[in-house]
Amino acid sequence: MKMKQFFSVSLIFMGLAFFMACEGDDTAVPVGEDWIKVDTKVYFIDSMTVNASTFKFDSIAVSNTSRLLVGAYTDDVFGKTKAKSYLQLAYPFESIDNEAIYDSIALILKYENYFYNDTTQTQTINVFNILDDIKSDDDYFYNTTNFEASETAIGTKTFQPYPIKEDCFILLLAKFLERSYMKK
Repeated sequence: MKMKQFFSVSLIFMGLAFFMACEGDDTAVPVGEDWIKVDTKVYFIDSMTVNASTFKFDSIAVSNTSRLLVGAYTDDVFGKTKAKSYLQLAYPFESIDNEAIYDSIALILKYENYFYNDTTQTQTINVFNILDDIKSDDDYFYNTTNFEASETAIGTKTFQPYPIKEDCFILLLAKFLERSYMKK
């Protein structure tokens, strides 16, 4: 019986100790306060606005290159990329004989086996007459340089490029050029 009494008294004592230990203590125990002074606060924000924009860092000089890059392609990551070129034609002769007969004027561009992306895709190349003088203030042109062009194309060709099989790209230009070139 003594064992039973001892067990009952022990159980009552532990129960009292348990209930006495569970009273609320609102005093904070500072830890590390001797080493660091911290005034940290946490705020909850349920919304915020992010202003983002895209801008060009710089322009790239593209004048006096040995290649004319033309065409376009669409990349899944970067979107549509287009290349266009401006050029000023010079006569290979000083004058045209009065007896000369106009046959045709064509833009012939030689392939240099320099290409990018899928060349089996159909491309459309448009040639426009540039209305501005092609001049630069600092003798350079940049990828951001543009010139005013006529609204009507003087030549258009839709084709599939074969830079390995073919040696050049030929585009016949409009008949009205006959008058301007034959008069000069």
